[in-house]
Amino acid sequence: ELVKQRAVINAEKYRKAERMRAQSQITNGRRSVAFLDRTNVFFVPSRFDIPPRSKSKIWHTRDEFIEMVMRNMDEVEQEMQQQAEIQARLDDIRNNPPPSLRRKR
Repeated sequence: ELVKQRAVINAEKYRKAERMRAQSQITNGRRSVAFLDRTNVFFVPSRFDIPPRSKSKIWHTRDEFIEMVMRNMDEVEQEMQQQAEIQARLDDIRNNPPPSLRRKR
């Protein structure tokens, strides 16, 4: 784990140094643009390359997705009702303040 972290940090420092070197090239007293010729290529598996057991951990089935959407809708509705109740209480306090908050004239 520590070796991985060091490797990542060293790779980031190396990339940063390469960018700085490319950005700060000076030709005839003027700055110029330079491009790095190196690229990193990473394999990103297609959904067809992933075994079904792993797929079930990554992606949801249609029924699971519908269930999540319905649960989220219920939670949003509850939050909206709570906010409406809070707003109604605040409006009530503003319109009919308790005796301790009434202004004395």
